[in-house]
Amino acid sequence: MEFAKHSFGVGNCFNQERKTQLRALINAGENGVGVSAVSNQSKHGHQIVHFEPKEKWVTADLGVKASGWKNPYYVDTETITISNVDKYLSEIFKKII
Repeated sequence: MEFAKHSFGVGNCFNQERKTQLRALINAGENGVGVSAVSNQSKHGHQIVHFEPKEKWVTADLGVKASGWKNPYYVDTETITISNVDKYLSEIFKKII
């Protein structure tokens, strides 16, 4: 896995900004600035909307599809703790396999 020199956190707890943010990153790439997109939703945001690990991937996937993003993208791990790591690992393995 190779990351671009720069990364940018996209999304919010209500998944309203991701599409526009990714389009801005597409524009940056077309102008010679490579940026990795990292879906970031804070622990606080997850608590507000009651997100589970699967939903974090689902919203990232939907935003990527809607924006036309063709590059790899990543999901942050801010919300992982020892008490919920198993839920996240199962979702990560589903994405890898």
